Amino acid sequence: MNIVGAHASTPPEGLPASSNRRAASGRDLKFSGQNAFHVELRRRVDEYFRTTGRRQRDCWQMYVKTAILVGCFAVSYGLLVLAAQTWLQALVLAILVGLSAAGIGFNTQHDGGHRAFSNYVWINRLMAMTMDALGGSSYLWNWKHAVFHHSYVNIAGHDTDIDLASSPDSRRTRSGACFTGGNTCTSGRSMGCWPSSGN
Repeated sequence: MNIVGAHASTPPEGLPASSNRRAASGRDLKFSGQNAFHVELRRRVDEYFRTTGRRQRDCWQMYVKTAILVGCFAVSYGLLVLAAQTWLQALVLAILVGLSAAGIGFNTQHDGGHRAFSNYVWINRLMAMTMDALGGSSYLWNWKHAVFHHSYVNIAGHDTDIDLASSPDSRRTRSGACFTGGNTCTSGRSMGCWPSSGN
């Protein structure tokens, strides 16, 4: 299976430095071909869909869920911007906007980004691009999540989803603080850094 898909073959500049250092240092991991576990897992998944008669992609329920999530997001955002008159109305609408955006990201965008939403490439791309409509980047998501995370799941130094100190001059301490050049949490330079609770 081709993980990279239609995107360019070199990682974009905005990715964490660890992924670029990994390529330069020759620390690429090598995995053997399909092992017995993978073959058995694939067999069981295929058997499940064959015996239940369910579809792996293009399920009408996915389209309904997407319509509800996108509709809820659009309506609550529109009402928040154009109609909210009190702080309570704004709070309720802001919560709806946030929940709808999370639902879109964790369902529609994620499945489209993994090419699991539909059998049609253009529909998967459209669903993946819902992240762009929310202000994110489906291109960077593809590299960071679909390529690096799923190629090196939970392998420290390789999986960018667990590589918290991602810039070359960042380091993570035992207290959970992330320091960049001596300053606690220089937010623009260190992705994935959260504030320390003190030490």
